[in-house]
Amino acid sequence: MSGVLPIVLGPRVGRYIATDQAYVLKTLQKNLDLNLASTHSASKGDKKHNRKREKLLSAVANARSRNISTMALDWELDAIDDLPRLLRSADDYASENASDNMPNIVIACDCIYNEALVGPFVQTCAKLCKLRKDTSKPTFCLIAQQLRSPDVLQEWLSAMIRQFRIWRLTDDALSEQLKSGCGFVVHLAILRSDGEAS
Repeated sequence: MSGVLPIVLGPRVGRYIATDQAYVLKTLQKNLDLNLASTHSASKGDKKHNRKREKLLSAVANARSRNISTMALDWELDAIDDLPRLLRSADDYASENASDNMPNIVIACDCIYNEALVGPFVQTCAKLCKLRKDTSKPTFCLIAQQLRSPDVLQEWLSAMIRQFRIWRLTDDALSEQLKSGCGFVVHLAILRSDGEAS
C-alpha cells in the first residue's frame, strides 16, 4: 500500500519522496515500477483508438518517473540527514536558497498504531519541518489515521501538540469516505515557532 500515495500524487507535485523502512523499500520500488510500466503499456495499447488518452497516460507516466524518489526512513533508527542531499540532487529543483527545496508538506497515512511509534514519529515530523528555514512558508503535516485505540490517539495528540499547532479537519473538508463515523481522522499540523507556548 505504501506506493499508492506517490502514484496518485506524483504527477501533481514538483517532487515526491516516498519513505518506508529499508526492508519494505524494494517492494515499494517494485510497486512504483509496475504501476508506471502498466500505465505506459496501456497507453501503447490504445494508440490507434484514442490518441488523447495515450498522450495523457504517457505524460502521467513520465511525470511519475521523474518526480518520485524513494528513501529508507525508520523513525526510531534513522536520521533525516540524507534528505537535503536527495532534494538538492536534481538540477530541476536546484535553487540559490536551499530551503526552497525542502518539503512543503509531510503526508503520513495510518502510521500511528501503537504507543512505541508516537515519540519517534513526532520527532521525525518536527525534524522534517525544521529543514525549511523560511517561516513565512512553513512545512505542514497532513496526517490521516485509522481510529484503532483511543489511548494511542490521545498519546499522539499530547505529544504532537507540544511541538505543533494542530487542527482536526472537519467533514466539509473531507471526502465522504473520510467523514465522521468512518473510522478515520485527518489532522493538519504546523510546527510551533521557537518560544511559542503550547
